[in-house]
Amino acid sequence: MNNSKFIFFALGFAFFFSCSGNFESIDPDKRADAPWSLPSSGNDEGQSSSSSFGKAEISSSSLKSSSSSNNGSNMSSSSSSITQSSSSISEDLCANFDSNAEIDYYGSLKKQICDERDGQKYVYATIGTQVWMAENLNYNANGSICYNNLEANCDIYGRLYGWETAMNGAASSTASPSGVRGICPSGWHIPSVTEWATLITTTDSEIRKLKANSDLWASPGLSSSGFSALPSGYCVSTSSSCPGLAGAGYWWSSVHTGAAGGTYQMISNLSHSRGNVSQISLYSVRCVQD
Repeated sequence: MNNSKFIFFALGFAFFFSCSGNFESIDPDKRADAPWSLPSSGNDEGQSSSSSFGKAEISSSSLKSSSSSNNGSNMSSSSSSITQSSSSISEDLCANFDSNAEIDYYGSLKKQICDERDGQKYVYATIGTQVWMAENLNYNANGSICYNNLEANCDIYGRLYGWETAMNGAASSTASPSGVRGICPSGWHIPSVTEWATLITTTDSEIRKLKANSDLWASPGLSSSGFSALPSGYCVSTSSSCPGLAGAGYWWSSVHTGAAGGTYQMISNLSHSRGNVSQISLYSVRCVQD
């Protein structure tokens, strides 16, 4: 009996230690029935951290994309506005111009036109069946100069041009009207020899009617026709002397006669004439309305 009890006790003690050893070998964190939650391991933290950073990167990327998109849109819009503003400046040179307003020009009230290319304004006059500019063109085209390269002379007499510059590459024309715009403003053209002849005939060939009533002439004119010619002189070429200021005015026509050069109209103190000269000479330009 005593041996039986001892054996039973020994078996029970051995079973207890066996079960105790099994419990110690089980990772509590991996037990399905573990009733508690332990802190995550280092690896778990790493995974969690990586996941968090991933979201942060997505969020950052989204922000950058949004920022880039907005900035790009704003920059594009801003750039577009600048371009449009610049374009508007170019197009609005004559925006506030009143074509019905009249100004006094050598004793007569005259209306003006506005050149949309540079905003310059020119008085004009109706002479018979023609409408002429009443002052010389002052458009700053390549190859044009001021008399003796003085800007003040351009303000008074306009610029001087070679024949090819005045024609802006167009061919010679003897038609009336010439049909050659040349460097004239839109709606105006370089007069042909025939158109010059019509002007002279309309004014009865009286020089005083063609000249401006100005002390710039040795003998002032009457300004009665409205043409208001001034003694603007000429230059032999862009690199040569400029004689003739205050003595006479010289204007190109649309006609070129080959070796003889371009045909010009001259109005001097006491007479008028027509002639031909080398196309590199620099003369004034008057435009006639189309």
